[in-house]
Amino acid sequence: MIKTGNDYGEPEFIEFCDNQILHFHITSKNEDGMLEKIQFRKENLSETKLKILNEDRIRIFGLGKIHTVVSETDSTTEEVEISTDYVKIKPTITSFSKEEILKMEFKAEWNREKFPIIFNRDLDSLPLKEIKKRLNREGRKILLEDLQGTYFASIFNDGRRETLIGIKEITREKAILFGFPGEPFEVTAYSSKKTKQNNSK
Repeated sequence: MIKTGNDYGEPEFIEFCDNQILHFHITSKNEDGMLEKIQFRKENLSETKLKILNEDRIRIFGLGKIHTVVSETDSTTEEVEISTDYVKIKPTITSFSKEEILKMEFKAEWNREKFPIIFNRDLDSLPLKEIKKRLNREGRKILLEDLQGTYFASIFNDGRRETLIGIKEITREKAILFGFPGEPFEVTAYSSKKTKQNNSK
């Protein structure tokens, strides 16, 4: 499942089996970053509207509801067609162990937004860290998680998994990321440690 800015639910996965689409959540708690799937619903493939975007990405359509608040005491609900993209996951190509990957740091850019890929570190600004500390809330961080051999840079906020960024390939110099809501669907993140070393010469 590819989340957009309008999605507030937890990430989910699907599988195709015997003319059915099986929908899975992943466990909130995991050991050593290993994720497990829990099926929560299924639908008939023959009755589902979908569109193949490319060989690794499909779009599934369904009915959803939009709630609009008109005033403090009044609101409206409208039934609309919604769509969700799903991308095929494959085992991450890498020669490094999880322990080695955890020590790596990368910088990525998508739609002119630059962001770091640094694992197990609070990524909030210092003022935001102070605010969350007073509110007894956890900071924003990225954890390295694994589902069936595919690594994910999982973004957590206040201890809640918000987004999964798939890792297609990872070397010492770069990481190819996938699972973005719009083009480019893949992004190459480059090692920030390498940049630091070059700047120090």
